Amino acid sequence: MSLSVEGKATPKDRKFVEALARGLELLRAFSDSQSVLGNQELSAITGLPKATVSRMTYTLKQLGYLSNDPHSDKYRLDVGVLALGYAYVANVQASQLIRPLMADLAAQHQVSVGLTVRERLSMIYLENCRHHAVQSLRMEIGASIPLATSAAGRAYLASLDGPERDEFIVYLGERQPPQWQQQVEAMHQAVACYQAHGYCLSMGDWNRTVNAVAVPFQVQGGKTMVLSIGGPSYLVSEQQIEQTFAPQLLHLVEEINNMRL
Repeated sequence: MSLSVEGKATPKDRKFVEALARGLELLRAFSDSQSVLGNQELSAITGLPKATVSRMTYTLKQLGYLSNDPHSDKYRLDVGVLALGYAYVANVQASQLIRPLMADLAAQHQVSVGLTVRERLSMIYLENCRHHAVQSLRMEIGASIPLATSAAGRAYLASLDGPERDEFIVYLGERQPPQWQQQVEAMHQAVACYQAHGYCLSMGDWNRTVNAVAVPFQVQGGKTMVLSIGGPSYLVSEQQIEQTFAPQLLHLVEEINNMRL
């Protein structure tokens, strides 16, 4: 697969530093559901030899990216990782300029408005403004949602040219459950919706209680970001999504494009 899909270089890339890549893969192994991991677990997740993992966790701990879990001999992420993430978010000019517009829209319509970017096979939140009425839909900065079933993920896929999108879909399919074909059909429908109307939908597909709409846009340098509006289905109906929130989102993206970020 290409670098754009899985974040890896080809074996012939002489500029690629394998040791650095392995260390970063080790950090990526930690997640919300796997926040505490030992060397053996990290070895199983990354496919690296346990001896290599042991040296890397020791080094990452010394540098402040990992710390020992107080209740075991395992590791958890430390503040060094947070510092890197905060530095990135703080320096994304687009999110700083867009946030007031997002907050106004969230307050006006009692919805959640999110700004996401792709990170491998997920969409990651850079900003999320939500009305108090949708506090149950808490997607904090750094939270991830799936490409295949979320409105934001589908919008990103719809923004790609055909061959690149097909590459993503094939790669996703190798890692998905048996009902994958249904998701493929839904993604193709999302692409058709985007081509016809400029937005993508997810009506209970990512979370059966959540309806959402999303629109992709590009900033300087060609990076694709996605804005989405969503809310609990008992507050945000499919009709509201298509008749009210989709036009609002398209208007917001038009404003952003006029900023020439």
